Amino acid sequence: MKEKVVRVAEQKNVLLEHLYHKPLINPDELYNELMEYKKMVEPYVANVSLFLHEALKEGKTILLEGTTGIYERPGSWNLSDGYIFLYPGRIWCNRCRNPAI
Repeated sequence: MKEKVVRVAEQKNVLLEHLYHKPLINPDELYNELMEYKKMVEPYVANVSLFLHEALKEGKTILLEGTTGIYERPGSWNLSDGYIFLYPGRIWCNRCRNPAI
């Protein structure tokens, strides 16, 4: 991971120095900061597949939740633009008379 942080910092430092004229990123400081974040989130990271498999073996109930569709508005976010709802197996467009199936 350290090598990747150094590589990314080198790439970003070119932009920071020549395009934005901002202070450069110190790869060592960035790596240390990332390791602190790692310590913070580590207790919340798990093998979800194994966790769910064990729960099923124990006869526990699993509630799965998620969105049923995606709302997209092509182009700019001007209210006069069209918008599209994408649902599994169907598309609905505000400029269409009937939903496409």
